[in-house]
Amino acid sequence: MAEKMNAFRLTKAPQNGAVLQRINDRAAFEVCGEFFADPTDDTEQSMSFIADKVVVRMISENDGAAVTPYFPVKSEDGLHFSACVTDVPTGGPYTLDVSYLNRERCSQYPMRGERRRHIFVGDVYLVAGQSNAAGMGMGRVSEEVTEAVRVYRNLSYWDVASFPLTDYDYAKQSMMLSFGKRIWEKAHVPVGLIPIAMGGAPIERFLLDKKGDLYRKTLTALDKCGTDICAVLWYQGCNEGGERWTTEQYLEAFASFVNHLRSDLQNPTLPVFTFQLNRYIIPQDEPSLAESYSAIREAQRRAALQIANVFVLPTVDGASLSDFIHGSAATNRVLGERLAAQVLPTLYGRGRELLVPSVQSIKAISPRELLLTFDGIQSFLYDFHAGVRLPIRVEMKEKVISIASYSISANQLRVTLEEDVAEGATVSAQYGNDPKYWLCDYDSQIPLLSFTHVPVEF
Repeated sequence: MAEKMNAFRLTKAPQNGAVLQRINDRAAFEVCGEFFADPTDDTEQSMSFIADKVVVRMISENDGAAVTPYFPVKSEDGLHFSACVTDVPTGGPYTLDVSYLNRERCSQYPMRGERRRHIFVGDVYLVAGQSNAAGMGMGRVSEEVTEAVRVYRNLSYWDVASFPLTDYDYAKQSMMLSFGKRIWEKAHVPVGLIPIAMGGAPIERFLLDKKGDLYRKTLTALDKCGTDICAVLWYQGCNEGGERWTTEQYLEAFASFVNHLRSDLQNPTLPVFTFQLNRYIIPQDEPSLAESYSAIREAQRRAALQIANVFVLPTVDGASLSDFIHGSAATNRVLGERLAAQVLPTLYGRGRELLVPSVQSIKAISPRELLLTFDGIQSFLYDFHAGVRLPIRVEMKEKVISIASYSISANQLRVTLEEDVAEGATVSAQYGNDPKYWLCDYDSQIPLLSFTHVPVEF
């Protein structure tokens, strides 16, 4: 190489502040660059070098210690170089260091040129869906920023995750910010959030065979930031609830999104963590709205049963709302922590499995008596002493059958009806766009997953 080549520039490397997805607690990436003569070199002793003595490594920004060995660069023309950096441990912040190493003369000097700084190795999550995923929480909760929880801001550059999480209009406090903080605090693994969620986005914007613009944006963003993801955080469905979708329609659409994303990312077991829809409190005279919101919640419940590595959490207890449809900052804090409580044992092996109450079976004991059994109960099923407001709806040939009385024992609910039912009868729980009451596990206070038109077994 010519003696005048005394500096370098990077053409491919992690961005400043990036979070790299780890695999088995380690990350790897490619570095590319070019050597050049820097005419602004005003150092007292301008250094020249030869390409085969240039090395890259990762060093800790806390104490300057090396966290990887030296990796020699390859250069076929003496001008362009590349190297593969491997075995970068979970943690950070790190700096990508480029040095001139002369082992024969026992010397090592940092080279002139740009470096990439504040790099973390941890877990990257795709945040997808609509406004409740992006964050529309009003009110005040304290979420101190931390350097190890980061966001791919505006799908362009990495930044410290802070309020508001996304940069599109109207975004406010997000449950995903609370989620990221809890993961960092409990697992001590850096977290990267890539938000694709957008207010009012119908699911067709995530479907390749439909509009698909947000799906394509997702793939472009992942390619641009140069990292894999460990899971998807999904909150969506309000549009379809308002448009009177059926359970089958939404379930098919959601499964299509999951299958396409897993295929395109070459990760057939990619975990997807989802939420049932929360309350929509604007009074409506149309019964079809109550039916369609219930249908979407049922699709979300079934998705976790029918699609491998899909998980679902209830939100019906989010009684504190910012407006007619968006959880408040306080509700978002609760839901973010609930999500972290589900993810921590699932992905990190930390803590007990989060038990979520869910219907297991509904059997007719007699024509007027039903026995509902639930799993996910760690203490006992609790009804808030609801009495006649018990949020259970029994239907027979589209007629609602009144409940005469009920009793609870541990994880079972025995219901006595005022009329006989037979084959074709169904049961729903926490029905409608705005259910005022719900059942829960008494100890954890995790509410029952809403369900709709589950057939009675005779």
